[in-house]
Amino acid sequence: MKKLDLKAMVTCAALIAAAIVLSRFLSINAWNLKIGFTFVPVFIAAYLYGPIGGAVVGMAMLLRQPFLLLLIGFTCCMSSVSVILQRYYYKATRKIYGTPRRLFKMSPLHHHFEKCGMKETQIVLMYTVVTLALTALAVISVIV
Repeated sequence: MKKLDLKAMVTCAALIAAAIVLSRFLSINAWNLKIGFTFVPVFIAAYLYGPIGGAVVGMAMLLRQPFLLLLIGFTCCMSSVSVILQRYYYKATRKIYGTPRRLFKMSPLHHHFEKCGMKETQIVLMYTVVTLALTALAVISVIV
């Protein structure tokens, strides 16, 4: 396992700070960014987060620890996995029982939580806490 040198630690800290600032900015000002088109906030978020995501992936590859990306992007991965599981479970139960059944109330996973009665702010907070905890675990595993 490769240890982080000072330059890499500063770069990681800058990336984390930039992600926090951008996420806070977009969570507060997303309604301001709509300029008559509904896709503008999504486009701006993708435009702003793209370089940060690329830098995080590059940092993981330079450290030769791509497994850290699973920890950092766990919530994104679980959303994708929930869609895949829902689809195959639906198809498999249709073949077995004749009538299809669902694994989740709705996929991706955050929509399942909405259908269970959670508010959007609770879901965002839960995803944020999980992402921060797993990111801290990934950073600690590299530093130690």
